[in-house]
Amino acid sequence: MSLYERALKRMEALAAASAQGDTPWGPDRDLVTRETAADAVMDVFATLDALRQGVELPPNRIEHTLGMLMLIREYVVPLPSPSGEEDLLLQDDLEQLAADLRRARRDFGLPS
Repeated sequence: MSLYERALKRMEALAAASAQGDTPWGPDRDLVTRETAADAVMDVFATLDALRQGVELPPNRIEHTLGMLMLIREYVVPLPSPSGEEDLLLQDDLEQLAADLRRARRDFGLPS
């Protein structure tokens, strides 16, 4: 299962919990900074704005945007910890997404 497939699965589980009035919390991992979360918000906006304007999105853009939502959620309310190896995958996924955003900031000449 890819990082984006795992992000979709996690976000679907959070949506189901939210529909039942539950907000699952996890431990503070300190993996997502305020700056990274703000970049993720702008990334989600870019996707929504492109859709609003009728722009055809690149392959996997929606899945990428789900990953950004997962980063934002981790910053606002830490994601619940799955058990065993899945917890390590979650941490690896969050670290990879955050690193990708920092790299994108550097590529645009912004401080990271």
